Amino acid sequence: MITLNKVAWETKAILKWGGIAIGAIILIWIVFGLGGTIKKVFFPPPPPPPTVGFGKLLQIKFPPQTEVKNLTYAIDTLTGSLPSFPDRASVFKIKENEANLLALTNARKKLEALGFNSQPIPIGGNVYKWSDKSSISRTISLDIFSLDFSLSSSYLLDQDIISGKNLPDTTEAITKAANFLKSLDAYPKDIDEEKTKTNLFSIVNSNITPASSFSNSQLIQVSFFQKDVNKLPIYYSNPNEPPMLFMIAGGSFQAQIIQGKFAHQEISDEKETYPIKTADKAFEELQQGKAFIASYEGEDKNISIKKISLGYYIEDERQLYLTPIYVFFGNDNFLAYITAVTDEWLSN
Repeated sequence: MITLNKVAWETKAILKWGGIAIGAIILIWIVFGLGGTIKKVFFPPPPPPPTVGFGKLLQIKFPPQTEVKNLTYAIDTLTGSLPSFPDRASVFKIKENEANLLALTNARKKLEALGFNSQPIPIGGNVYKWSDKSSISRTISLDIFSLDFSLSSSYLLDQDIISGKNLPDTTEAITKAANFLKSLDAYPKDIDEEKTKTNLFSIVNSNITPASSFSNSQLIQVSFFQKDVNKLPIYYSNPNEPPMLFMIAGGSFQAQIIQGKFAHQEISDEKETYPIKTADKAFEELQQGKAFIASYEGEDKNISIKKISLGYYIEDERQLYLTPIYVFFGNDNFLAYITAVTDEWLSN
């Protein structure tokens, strides 16, 4: 016969052993879960391989070296060694220029508003030339699809410019250059205005030389630079002269753009990852003379490498993809570039 005492005892026993079982299950789950976490921390699974979705990439087209220098290199970083970098980097697709049947008409209207009233003269491909009737006879050669252009003039014959009459300050010069691009609907969205630079120049016996101060300047150079990509800076063949550069002068009545060049490549959001060389491999290629030397103002053949970093390179000609480079910094403004993507993913 079942009594209340027996029922109570059996209930307590069930609860007791049930609690123990549940506790054991929870403990096992915690132990295995913690073990898995510890394993992932100390023995993480390998990352998936780079996507390499664009296939093999074209070699970066660096400009020809104007002078071959037999340089030797020594690592002189703060740590005395080269840093470690990830084993991969993103490669971005460059947007293509879209053809437009109204491109020539639209370009003519925009340039007329800027004073270039001549009839367009075709000079090859999508490029046309216009001129204005100003005292310095400005001409502009413009690609009607990309809106890349070069502008020149005979400013060295203008006495008002040579005397520095109506030369604007640097802020006004930047605004002048930016407004010129905006009038062409060409001001890029990826301009980093905090990087914009100005340089002062003097005109001495028809020669352009750096000016020591604003008071003896007749020209202001304005340089625009693109924003970082993936937190990495963009570099150009001439680090001091990006392909978006204007020269501003004064004149009889107001400031004016007397010289300039503009070439911009729009970087899309479409990207793939590619394996990259180690810093040691890049340094080895530097020693083998495979680097493009973008800047060096010294005479010594021995270069101390103070720093190495990753960046992206915009070529002088239009490119299909924005690819990473290793950048070496050394004494006397030494700057050199090495392609970062491994050779197996570069076409010959």
